[in-house]
This record gives sequence, structure tokens and C-alpha cells, in this order.
Amino acid sequence: MRENVDLIITNGLLVTLDPNRRVFKGSIAIKDDTIVAIDKSSKVEGGYIGEETIDAGHMAVLPGLIDAHTHDLQILLRMWPWRRRIHRPKTSSTWLSVLIPFESALSKEEAYLSGLLSCINMIQVGTTCHVDHGGQFHSNEVGRAMETTGVRGLLSRSTMDMGAPEGAITSTADAVRANIRLVEEWNGVANGRIRAWFSLRQIMVCSEELWVKFKELAAKYGVGIQTHLAEALYEVDWALERWGQRPVEHLYDTGFLGPEILIAHMMYLTAQEVQMVKERDVKIVHCPTFNLNRTRVPQMLAQSITVGLGSDGGAKQSLDLFNEMRVASVVHRAREIPNYDTTVLTENDLLSMATIYGAKAILWDDEIGSLEVGKKADMILIDLQKAHIQPVEDILTTLVYRVGGSDVDTTIIDGKIVMQNRKILTIDEEEVLDEVEKKAPTILSQFSLE
Repeated sequence: MRENVDLIITNGLLVTLDPNRRVFKGSIAIKDDTIVAIDKSSKVEGGYIGEETIDAGHMAVLPGLIDAHTHDLQILLRMWPWRRRIHRPKTSSTWLSVLIPFESALSKEEAYLSGLLSCINMIQVGTTCHVDHGGQFHSNEVGRAMETTGVRGLLSRSTMDMGAPEGAITSTADAVRANIRLVEEWNGVANGRIRAWFSLRQIMVCSEELWVKFKELAAKYGVGIQTHLAEALYEVDWALERWGQRPVEHLYDTGFLGPEILIAHMMYLTAQEVQMVKERDVKIVHCPTFNLNRTRVPQMLAQSITVGLGSDGGAKQSLDLFNEMRVASVVHRAREIPNYDTTVLTENDLLSMATIYGAKAILWDDEIGSLEVGKKADMILIDLQKAHIQPVEDILTTLVYRVGGSDVDTTIIDGKIVMQNRKILTIDEEEVLDEVEKKAPTILSQFSLE
């Protein structure tokens, strides 16, 4: 007798990203929020009957992508004239002079709208889980957007208690209280679909007291900490001048680095700093388009350091992780041409960074990141019947080099179909876009820089 389940995905080309990296034609049975069977179609359909069935013939089925570093509150800056030159000190950068002031100036309503747009965009490009680094304010509104749209997410409040622009900074005591409140209110919300971590913006805008306190609090609450580090040369210079050490060296010696620490960028590392990261099992997020440079990611992967993939937000670039995979491949390959090594990052490396490695980076790989029995039913269906994709011989090559986010036909999160045939099912997309079109110009007009 066949067992009743909620959903069966039939006849798909399953790209599991499981420990054996199995790829085969088959079916998946989903009950509630969990994968209960994944096997050849005859076995699954012989053992289960679905309340709903999706025929995935001519489709690839793979784990939902995980954007391990993004900024939901920056997406309305897409209207900003990025070609414009603005005056800023050589020791500053766009994040300090544009991004932080903008996200800090948003009202609650604007933050919620920004969160909705970001989440809708990610559903459409196959990102089922993302890590929002947060702004100084209104993280609750981003959480509401995650809850409403049905995405899986990791919520944070980006914290600064020194060196930040006026209006974006809080006292150390207020920063601690606000972060504790966020973790207590949001960690585990929506049947565990939303988690909350502590967040430190960067070494130049966070006091030593804050780094120490958040390390203690993360242990107390059993959650992680995310931050930016070694993102720019001026940051390395700042650390050398202040401590006589590079950023990673300093955080290593203070005992901050550990397996619960998630660090975005890590562009400027010495070989010794890579060893420090490996020793402490620190998790890394590579943001290819934003950094657009060769990194030590290939060496880190070769040493089994966990590296996820991040879009770094949609303020200027795309949220499409398929695009990020290609950029990562091209940048590292081009830089290694003098060494005659054109496979610095393989297709398996890149897809793993966008899925299972991303899950490991955010300490969620026991539930997401691969298609396996017992894991959460987070998956995407890619329409392969397109002229820019066909013919398909090696599916990994196809996914990395020819598929884009717009080829995602169906997105399933926590066992729920949140997009099918490119139509968002959890929220009225047209209504949100109308609201964005109406309000974004006003939001931008109120935000000015000298």
C-alpha cells in the first residue's frame, strides 16, 4: 500500500549535492516540510501517492541556493546613479559613505518594502535561504518580509558603536541590548525557518568591547556571529596601524575566531592567516562580483575550509547566484592563466559553494543544502528546454555556465511551493512592484550626499 505524501516531484534530473554528489533521473516525495524519499521514479511512485504532483521532465532539480551574505535593506539603492563620483577620504569606501547612511535612513515601512522586494527577487532566481547582514535599524521588518514571502533566512542587526556616520551609530550598551532582543524574538520563528544571529559590521566601526561581548552572547544563545573582514586594503592598513597586526591575526590572538564565526569577503589574506582560519574552523563567504578579484578561495577549499557564496546585496549588482558562480570561475581562471591552470574552481566547487557549503557556513547543513532523505524540502526546478541551454551533456557544466536565475521555473521552501511557472504564490508580486515604483523615487530623493 502506498503512503500518502503532500508532494511528489517526478521524472526530474536530480542533482543532489549529497556526500556522493549523485546525479540521476528520478523522483522526490515530500511530506510536510521534509524529503521522505528520493530514488528512481519507479520506486518513489510505487511507494508513495502525492496530494500534488509536479512533472519535472526536461527539468533539473537541485537544492535551493543559499546566499550566505546579502543586505536586504540596500536593494532600493538600485536607483542610485552609481556612475556618479562622490568625494570621500581615501580611508573610506562606498559601504561607509553610501550604503550605511542609506539603510540607516529607511523608515519601518520602507525597510519592510525593501525586504519584500529582496525576498521576491531571491525566490525568482532560486535562492531559498539567505543570510541578511542587517542594518543598524529595522531588522524586525526584514524578518516580517521573510515570514510573509516564505523564504528561509538568517536575520541579523548590523552593529556599529564607533567610527560610523551620524545617525547610524549606537552606544555599546544599546547595541548589545538590541542584538539580544533580536535573537530572543526571532531565532526559531516560522517553524524554525527563520534564525537570528549576532552581527558585527567591521573592525573599524565596532569597539573591542563589542567583539568580546558578542562572542560570549553567541555561546550563551547557541548561535553564530557574522561580520565583514579583510575586505579592503585600507582596512588592513587600519589594523596594522592600530594593533601592529593584520585583521585576521588580531582576531585570532584575541580568541574571537571560531567555528561559529561567519566572515564575508576575506580578500586580503596571507598564507599564515589562511592557516589561522583553518585551525579555528572559521566559515567564509566569497562575494565574487562585488570583490571582482582573485582570492585565496581555491587554496581554502583545497584545505577543506568551508566557503559559501554571497551576492553581497542587490544595491548595484544582481542577486543571482548562478551569475556569481560564473564570475568566481572566470576571475580565478583568468588570474591563473600564467600558471596554465584553468580549472582552479571546478563546477562541483562552485555548485557546492552555492548549496551545501553555504549550508555548512551557516551551521544549517543538517537540514538544508542537499537533496537527502530527512532534510528540509528546499529545492528548485530548472527549465532546461531553452535555446541558450540545450543541448545538455554534462549537467554541472550546464548549471554553472549556461543557466541563469531566470531559468528557475519552480521554487519550493520548507515543503511549500512558493513559486511555480515563474509565478510567486505567497504574495502579490505586482502589488509589491507597484509600491516600489511609487515609493522608491521619494525614498531616494530624501537621501542625499554632498
